[in-house]
Amino acid sequence: MVINEKITEFITISLELNKYTSSGNMVGNSNYDVKYSLCLGKQLDKIVKDIISSPNDLKCFIELLNDNNLQVKYLAAEYLYPLYPEKCLRIMKKYFKSVKDELDKFTIATKLDGLKRKDEFFIDSYKKLYNCEDLDSLNREKTK
Repeated sequence: MVINEKITEFITISLELNKYTSSGNMVGNSNYDVKYSLCLGKQLDKIVKDIISSPNDLKCFIELLNDNNLQVKYLAAEYLYPLYPEKCLRIMKKYFKSVKDELDKFTIATKLDGLKRKDEFFIDSYKKLYNCEDLDSLNREKTK
């Protein structure tokens, strides 16, 4: 798999954000800085928007769904759900089963449930990210 600079940046920042916002780091941590997590989130959103706008970068990004690291797969699946909803849900469920912390599991379960029910809270963020009202039109699994 070819990993370019944007993909490497995505992996680095998404892993850092995931670790920083884990309940093990947030709960009872007087040094937890919400502004820092928001800053990481904004950086990550910008990187993902850049990746999505480039066909070559998007191809590399999609390859992360086959990465050996389940956490990396999960973090990519969170963003690639509109393109491969069934595959991404399978990855998210597998990651959910691997998580030990109950609060983190609850967060993932909430996302899984929201995606399955197509809750606006979750779906609207994808519409904004992909600049597309009809997310079904992005589904690449339908064309197989």
